[in-house]
Amino acid sequence: MRNLAREPKEPAPHPFPSIPYVRGRVHTNGLENFWSLLKRGIKGTYVTVEPFHLARYLDEQTFRFNNRDNEKIGDAGRFALALAQIVGKRLTYDELTGKPAMEKQRHMLN
Repeated sequence: MRNLAREPKEPAPHPFPSIPYVRGRVHTNGLENFWSLLKRGIKGTYVTVEPFHLARYLDEQTFRFNNRDNEKIGDAGRFALALAQIVGKRLTYDELTGKPAMEKQRHMLN
C-alpha cells in the first residue's frame, strides 16, 4: 500500500546555477559543435596529427568553422579568402618539419 502522507521529493538543485549557458548567440552548443567537427576532420581527413602541428590544424578548422555558413561567397570565395590571408607569410620546409626545433633539442641533450 502506498504511503500518501509522504511529501513529494523536490528536484535536486542545479550544480552550477550561476553559470549562464547562453549569452546572445554564444552558447555551449557552439563549442561542442566545433569540437565535433574538429574530431571528425582529424579522424576522417588527417587520420593522425603531430603535436608539433596541432596549432596549424586548429587554425585551419577554426577558419572552416567560422566560414561554414557563408553561402554568399561559396567554396571559391572561401578559397580566395584563405589565399588572401597567406600573402606575405612564409613557411620554410625546416619550420614545417620542425627541424630547427629538433636540432635545438639534440644540442640540449648533448
